[in-house]
Amino acid sequence: MMQSVNLGLAGISPAMRPSWWTPWNDQLAAMKAHAKPLPELIARRPQAAEILRDATSPSGIDPARLLYLPLTSSKVKEWVALLNARLNIVGYAPVDGF
Repeated sequence: MMQSVNLGLAGISPAMRPSWWTPWNDQLAAMKAHAKPLPELIARRPQAAEILRDATSPSGIDPARLLYLPLTSSKVKEWVALLNARLNIVGYAPVDGF
């Protein structure tokens, strides 16, 4: 516990500590439960539609078939991870997903 406190005081976030990470596959059910269709975000944030389409372009997947999850950090919350149907990350975009 003291090591964790010391690292925190040194500015090292728990997110930067691999010992706090969980295996990707262990989180798939939770990701599936919380991921939302990307067209919903585009409808809620029409001003970000071009940013989201540009971020999906390298994947070659139609944005209508993608999902998203908000990303947060201690500094910003205006990012989303773009996911394919198998919940693999295919891109990121600087858009508030909340």
